[in-house]
Amino acid sequence: MLAGGFGSFLSPWSAQGIGLIPHGIAERTRALGNAAGAGAVMLLLDKDAIEKSLEIAVRAQTIELSTDAFFTKHYIANMAFESFV
Repeated sequence: MLAGGFGSFLSPWSAQGIGLIPHGIAERTRALGNAAGAGAVMLLLDKDAIEKSLEIAVRAQTIELSTDAFFTKHYIANMAFESFV
């Protein structure tokens, strides 16, 4: 799923071609549009959605990736887009 304005105007095949998404999933990738706005509407209209979101919020944990050596190593190694030439 590609969300937001960026995702709405991005071809899944182009995203795959530059390594933004893994190879082999472009045909299964869809644009969601304004997913945050849709979620806000769901919360306004559906009492169950509010309760579910509160349950998720209670279980959510912060993970500080900037202090994780494994993450830092792999993040830096994978920052550049793949060469597609």
